[in-house]
Parts: sequence; structure tokens; C-alpha cells
Amino acid sequence: MIGRVVIHETIDNDGRLKMKVTALNGEVLGDVEGFQDYGFASRPNKGAEGILNSVMGERARAVIAATEDREARPKDLKGGEAAVYTKEDRASGGKHRLHFKQGREVHLTCSKFVITTGHTTFVMDGPGVTITTPPLDLVKTE
Repeated sequence: MIGRVVIHETIDNDGRLKMKVTALNGEVLGDVEGFQDYGFASRPNKGAEGILNSVMGERARAVIAATEDREARPKDLKGGEAAVYTKEDRASGGKHRLHFKQGREVHLTCSKFVITTGHTTFVMDGPGVTITTPPLDLVKTE
């Protein structure tokens, strides 16, 4: 059995993301496990929606396989585009996302960008750039 649910709470403290949800018929379910694609993690906002799958038709074996937040999802993507975003993206007018655009362009928009590799940290924050690094060698290539 497959149905839609509204998410009321998320719990992520034992290695598995669990959700408390209400089905469209008013049924309340607690500790429903949320499955996510490998390599990606998110924690849905209260009020987001999900697709509930009752394995073998049993509610005790229910899992959430997909979630959607109509309020947070960017509405300005063109056909074929994709974005990684958080609820802060809509609140900041589209200024907090990784946007894969048409024409093979990738736009990262944020207020602070930090890259750390080994002992080197590269920070872009406001008007300047800070690089903290051990000795730096600049090599010109042809």
C-alpha cells in the first residue's frame, strides 16, 4: 500500500532517520524509517510531505521513500535543470544553492564558502578571500 503523509518530526539518533507522520486519512504513525539515496542526506522540515510505502501491506513495516517540501523547493528551475538546496534558499531569494543549469553551467550561491583539504583551508566570505596553508608553491604550466 502506498500513500501520502505529512511529516511532523524527524529523529536521527540511532543511525537511521525516523519520522513521525500523519497519513491523509488522519492515521498517525511514529518511528517510520526514511530511506535516502546513497551519498545524499537530508532532514525534512516539519510540514514536508512524503511517500509512505507499507511493505507487504503492513503499516508496522512502513518506510518513507521520498520527501518533498513545497515551501522550500526552488520554483525557478528550467526544464532539465537540478538544484541542491535547503530551506534557506527560498528565504534568501535563491542565494543558497548548488544549481546545475542549462548550457553545462554550475552555479554555487552562498554567503560563505569553505574548502578544507589536509592542512589547507580556503574561505570566501564577504569581500575577501582567506587561505590558511603550510608553505605554498605556485607552479606555472604550459
